[in-house]
Amino acid sequence: MRRRNLLRKLKKGFTLVEMVIAIAVFAVFSAGTAAVLVPVLNVYSGAVQLSDAQLVAANILDAVQNELVYARPDREPEISEDGSLIEFNGVYPNTRITSAPAGETPGYLYIARSAQANFVPCYDERYYRSDTVEVFFAKAGESHALTVTVTVKDRNGRAVYTAKQSVTPLAWVS
Repeated sequence: MRRRNLLRKLKKGFTLVEMVIAIAVFAVFSAGTAAVLVPVLNVYSGAVQLSDAQLVAANILDAVQNELVYARPDREPEISEDGSLIEFNGVYPNTRITSAPAGETPGYLYIARSAQANFVPCYDERYYRSDTVEVFFAKAGESHALTVTVTVKDRNGRAVYTAKQSVTPLAWVS
């Protein structure tokens, strides 16, 4: 009898029922935590994507503005019918800017710095982080100002962010 009592004292542990209850409680807490974290992570992911899109759009607008601001007065900038291509005499004659050149991957900013030159990406494709851009040009009324619109799209083609900026070449600033 003493020996049995001694063995019972030495055999300390949990029963199967206690283990099942502990696992069930852990599962309920885990499900509750996941239910709270998933929406928070979705909001965070959306905020990061919007922030990246704003950065890409701002840098694209800066690159375009840096080219257009030096357009020379000897040639009025020419915009394609669909607004996706602009050609002008800037620092380099016959400079062309587009986001959809023939024969290239559309969705990135390309610049050709002469009539014979091939389009060259302004930024490496990795810069866009699987997003793409569309750049459109338009004349702003009777002035020499040009309106540049940049739309950043996610990998599904959904517009994430659109930025618009007016650029007046220095040669026409009074």
